[in-house]
Amino acid sequence: MTAEYKIQLPPVSDDTTDGLAKELLDGVRANMGSVPNMYRGMANDPGLPSTYLHGYAHFRKQGNFTPPEQEVVFLTI
Repeated sequence: MTAEYKIQLPPVSDDTTDGLAKELLDGVRANMGSVPNMYRGMANDPGLPSTYLHGYAHFRKQGNFTPPEQEVVFLTI
């Protein structure tokens, strides 16, 4: 038996977000200049972008790969 599940959540807008989700999106905006839709979609459950951003920062700062090798990892993923 196989099943296909698809979750479609609308991207979170600046007008409808608050709390941790707003803090995270504001941080993304400060770092990137804008908020990509990927982050807006994840912000439906603030734990998801929190985990993603923490893992990304941890990999960048504490990993043993050089910056070019890190880019290869991200492009591969």
